[in-house]
Amino acid sequence: MKIFLKTLNKLKKPEPSEQECKYDKGWNDAIKKVEELICSYSPADMWIPTDVKLPPEPDVRESPEDKIKYNVTIKDAELPTTLTYLGGGRWGMVEEHGIAYYPVIAWQPMPPVYKPGR
Repeated sequence: MKIFLKTLNKLKKPEPSEQECKYDKGWNDAIKKVEELICSYSPADMWIPTDVKLPPEPDVRESPEDKIKYNVTIKDAELPTTLTYLGGGRWGMVEEHGIAYYPVIAWQPMPPVYKPGR
């Protein structure tokens, strides 16, 4: 995001004098609005209700342990957790004696793994 904000800064026009066109001020105002929008982004805003959209259906040949995991909100839960989308609107977690199913109301893709020095 820092790179994107630096790029936006390079796009800004020098402040116009009174004799110059007011286009540059409008351009800079638009760039400022984009910066504000980018800086206000929060991953918490990216929850997708399950009644609006579900993740792509997983490959039926994959075992549940190999399917993609998602951040989810379970109905009546106080905190989000991670579960596997099993397909057909079913969400679960592989446990010792089988699969435990949960009523998920919203989901979001997992963020990338943190890697120091990047």
